[in-house]
Amino acid sequence: PLSVNEYGDTTYSIKRIPTANYNSLIRYILDSKSIGLTHIVVTENNNSSFLDELLDDYQKYPFLVKEFDSKESNYKNRIIIFKIDYDLLKLKN
Repeated sequence: PLSVNEYGDTTYSIKRIPTANYNSLIRYILDSKSIGLTHIVVTENNNSSFLDELLDDYQKYPFLVKEFDSKESNYKNRIIIFKIDYDLLKLKN
């Protein structure tokens, strides 16, 4: 779970790893693991079709563990944060 400060705000640092050269979620994850990919943050209107798909159909990826979903907190904009379980991903491949 995300840590929350005394004002109810979440605090975290994000390293962005571009998805532009990918059309496969699994390939993106496997290629990005070596540079520190541990989580995927998905927002509405991504510039990536495989990330857009995660908003509605993330259940088909059991190796993604949902840690935060803005829908559950009645946020205006949709944001989902997934932790990648690389052990489960190895079982899938």
